[in-house]
Amino acid sequence: MTPAKRAKRYNKRAKKNRRLNELPINPHELTYWDEGMVFPPHGGPAAVRRTVQGTTAMHGHAFTEMVVVTAGIGTHAVDGICYALSPGDIFVITARHRHSYYQTQQLHLITVMIRHEFMEAHREDFVQIRGGRRLFGEEFNRPRSLPPEELDDCLRLIERLERELSSFQEGAITMQNALLLELIVTACRRAEAPAQIEDLTRANIGRALSFMERHYASDIDLDQMAKAAHMSPRSFQRHFKATVGMPPLQYLQRHRIANCCRLLRETNASVQSIAADCGIPEPAYFCRLFRRMTGTTPGAFRKHPVLKQ
Repeated sequence: MTPAKRAKRYNKRAKKNRRLNELPINPHELTYWDEGMVFPPHGGPAAVRRTVQGTTAMHGHAFTEMVVVTAGIGTHAVDGICYALSPGDIFVITARHRHSYYQTQQLHLITVMIRHEFMEAHREDFVQIRGGRRLFGEEFNRPRSLPPEELDDCLRLIERLERELSSFQEGAITMQNALLLELIVTACRRAEAPAQIEDLTRANIGRALSFMERHYASDIDLDQMAKAAHMSPRSFQRHFKATVGMPPLQYLQRHRIANCCRLLRETNASVQSIAADCGIPEPAYFCRLFRRMTGTTPGAFRKHPVLKQ
């Protein structure tokens, strides 16, 4: 299948997926990135991008991304499941997956974008490593949290790869291939270690985030969120704030307001109806909360949909 046909098929399928409407993004902004949007015609096997990541639309791509979180926090949605991100996380997005970022706070990412041709040539070698099956398997696996010394190993290799990607010396492409192989095998070895208690806690917080995504329009409470995370309410509050950066009820309200903003932009429904549909049925309280979080009123936002700081 050609990249153009794959992109057309992907966008058609993704737009029909109703789960995307649960996320605070515009479902009509769904995109599929092909390699021509990222890689030069005759370049090396990879490209490296450093970003302070904000909210993105749900998207997919024809290439593979290996992502390292170096600072900040945020939520990463992959195929309808949410994962909390924090410094030290490493994960891989293949062409099979669609994903988006939202609720980010100074989320610094290093994204190594890897050509499809390179991955096809070496995928079988990678999945022979137990950690490689975790990173490059059929199903997306939750981010692996690396301790500082292991994270430094990967970051040093990425820096060397960046230097070679901008090099015009003889043998640059050969060196780029060698460094990319070393980086991926190193990441696979690091991901091979068994999950620690911290990893399992963050996985439980991810379950709670997914529960909130599905039920934010309902009257859910702290006990229900804690149950989704398999924790006591007290333990859940502590771990949620440590992982996400804010208490769970504050996160829920921010998420509800984000969805209200989306509906105000995209529909002509009344403010009262939108508030109720997003889980805030009391109009007076909704207006106060909306103004506190956005700096403006719902009516003013609808006319000029730009959030104030």
